[in-house]
Amino acid sequence: MVSIRPAGAGDVDFLWSMLFYAAHADEQPGATVQSIRRDPDLQRYLEGWGTRPGDAGVLALDGDEAVG
Repeated sequence: MVSIRPAGAGDVDFLWSMLFYAAHADEQPGATVQSIRRDPDLQRYLEGWGTRPGDAGVLALDGDEAVG
């Protein structure tokens, strides 16, 4: 069963994984989640995420595993 919970600062690694696909980096040869973390155009979305006013998000969970 899938459930939803609020995303927090501890979810940043998972959010980077999701941003990898949202930014279509998976279609770029050689791109990795680690490589997009150095992209200034993408860093602004997640650097310090969860600690800034207005940051909000949700995670879909399958059991305890974040899936979306």
